[in-house]
Amino acid sequence: MQSRFSVLFLLTCFMLSTACFGNQNTLTFNRPDNVPQANYVLELLTLAYKDIGYEIHLIDFNPQNALRAANNGTLDGQLGRDNSIEVDFPNLLPVNYPLFKFKLILYKNCQQSILNRLDNVAILADCPIQAQYIKNTQFDGNVIEVKNISTQLNLLTQEKVKGILLLDFASDSLPIQHPDVCYQKETLRVTPVYHYLNKQNAHLIEGLEAALNKLHNNGTAYALKAKYNMYD
Repeated sequence: MQSRFSVLFLLTCFMLSTACFGNQNTLTFNRPDNVPQANYVLELLTLAYKDIGYEIHLIDFNPQNALRAANNGTLDGQLGRDNSIEVDFPNLLPVNYPLFKFKLILYKNCQQSILNRLDNVAILADCPIQAQYIKNTQFDGNVIEVKNISTQLNLLTQEKVKGILLLDFASDSLPIQHPDVCYQKETLRVTPVYHYLNKQNAHLIEGLEAALNKLHNNGTAYALKAKYNMYD
């Protein structure tokens, strides 16, 4: 009887230690939007983490709070962000491999002039690169922060704002259509996207960079971009 108890005790300890080991090799991130760019990043990073013995765990998380949660360590980092986050979220460290590039686009009425001469613009409240770009250009007009792209588009088509800032992969899926008004778009900036980790995971960065470069050099990254119709 004592022998059976000892065996069961050892098996229990083994299962618990295995579970703990598994948890130590899992990193948690907020679930991204279901768009080609995010799916590409997720698939590429899943392969890179597998190469260094880790797994990605996704949870549903309020996008507006995700950066703050990643910065304070509630999340392990951000799957893909541009470097505009680094000033306000210093605990997030980049993995030095550009995942892809996107364009920051200004949509405006064809009769309007350059950004600095517009009376007002609408930007997304949870998109740091838009706010940072406006700040860096010393825009003198009124800046209206909204929660979603649909609101931006409505404000523009209803002529309540003179321009809106969008990311190219978001704007391509939501074209601006209005029968009586001409709109034009202008590329303001081309920006690379990087994977970010909370500083508590800094020891993983070197291995991840090596794994991502290997996936780049063997053609896997290129094949995944082709799969999701992404081209630089």
